[in-house]
Amino acid sequence: VRSQLLSTDQVKSSNVKVTTENSEVFLMGLVTDREGRAAADIASRVSGVSRVTTAFTYIK
Repeated sequence: VRSQLLSTDQVKSSNVKVTTENSEVFLMGLVTDREGRAAADIASRVSGVSRVTTAFTYIK
């Protein structure tokens, strides 16, 4: 998941912390609404991920 976020310009990946447990991904950080949606979408498309949970703080 982290490598997918690093390979896109839609998300400032340094602002997103990625934690995984089993096949669930947790995304946390300070992002814009657009970045948060993009990060969740990217994470959900990674092979083996069954669920994505976000805990973002949104900035304008």
